[in-house]
Amino acid sequence: ASSKDKYVCDFVASGASTLGGNLPLGIFGRLVCLCVAYSNRYSDSMQPKISRSWGEIWFGADCFNLKRSQAKISLSLISSDFAPRCLAIILSMLEKISVDFLHGEVFSCWNVFLKESDIDIHDREDSILDYENAKKKKISPWFDSQSNKNNSVETDTDVVNMSNTFLN
Repeated sequence: ASSKDKYVCDFVASGASTLGGNLPLGIFGRLVCLCVAYSNRYSDSMQPKISRSWGEIWFGADCFNLKRSQAKISLSLISSDFAPRCLAIILSMLEKISVDFLHGEVFSCWNVFLKESDIDIHDREDSILDYENAKKKKISPWFDSQSNKNNSVETDTDVVNMSNTFLN
């Protein structure tokens, strides 16, 4: 995450220990490909910036970063309004990758950790919550009911039903 990114979410592969603590080859690339394909649905999306372990992608006017490091993919962004929707989209894409590419094996489960908003992640280790606890506490902006009303998440079925032959 860059210094301007305010909201951070980590997706940690549950089966990483079986592969020496790393993601299987191609998982990050497949996620980036799905994100780029999805961004093409918006005419105002800027061209993505991508490297082997990092991507800056736009869904319309909303920008986010993805970064790969060993068994973890980090999502970071600056828009609190976009955070709930972006989280839902990425979770849906990871589910699609697990079903299509991994056939539900080893990496069928992702452990998701969310940073509470407006807390410096380096100062407060307790500001990082797992997905279930974050959802129960309705931490902002990830589960903020006001943001969710403004950004209806129509994406779960849209992403899972995407026909992307480049993923197979």
